Amino acid sequence: GLGLQVEARDAREARPPPAVDWVDLDPYGTPVPFLGAALGALGPGGLLGVAATDMPVLAGASAAACERRYGGRPVRGRLGPEGGLRLLLAYLERTAVARGRTVRPVVAYVGDHHVRAYVEVRSRSASDPPSPITTIDPERWEGPPLGGRGPFGPLWVGPLLDPSFVSGLRVPGTPAEPRRITAFIDRLRSECRADAPFYYEPNEICGHERLATPLSPEVFVERLHALGYAASRTHARPEGVRTPAPRSVVFALAREGDRAAQSQKERVRA
Repeated sequence: GLGLQVEARDAREARPPPAVDWVDLDPYGTPVPFLGAALGALGPGGLLGVAATDMPVLAGASAAACERRYGGRPVRGRLGPEGGLRLLLAYLERTAVARGRTVRPVVAYVGDHHVRAYVEVRSRSASDPPSPITTIDPERWEGPPLGGRGPFGPLWVGPLLDPSFVSGLRVPGTPAEPRRITAFIDRLRSECRADAPFYYEPNEICGHERLATPLSPEVFVERLHALGYAASRTHARPEGVRTPAPRSVVFALAREGDRAAQSQKERVRA
């Protein structure tokens, strides 16, 4: 009665017409073998969902395998999962462009042991701007320190979220984890306002700058707002702060906060 059609076929093979509006790839491991067929099955404006669970590859533990599979060098360490998401999106966009198409993320996020992206797929035209894909040289990069020796990528450095799409997300009527899903969606909505590549963590900044007292994430966000920069907490890490502000500004705020904390301690001791 629902008008559904079920087919059993090799997901790596091209699907015959007609085109479909939605394809979701949720394999165990990498989605790479299925991306070409999935892109070809979608009509213009179709939505493709892609999950990847091969996080040791995407997040840097196996750099050689990552270069073979995704054509890029991974980010290692705490930012590795987001680096993996951006590697996946860059690979997906390159695969789409090779087929005369392009992708635009509407929701892309880091999960517990996976990354997932939902992208709109459309035909590419000669007037389209260049894809937001680049290789990051740590020596010239002004965002959050990526750690290790680069270069990293090619990585997707465009937005992960479409504000209009995210604003329409709703919690299902009978979710298994209602509070967690509600908090996740709320965090994504906040993050839309500061959708920049990668994020900072106050404790990590203190370690990098040899500071004693970190600012709380909430205070970091407030002080960045006071300086006129977009900023928000991030879904990717409980203590993470996402902002397009230059690293020099972020680190200066951390040093200022540490000096204030040390002065307060001295006054208390006096």
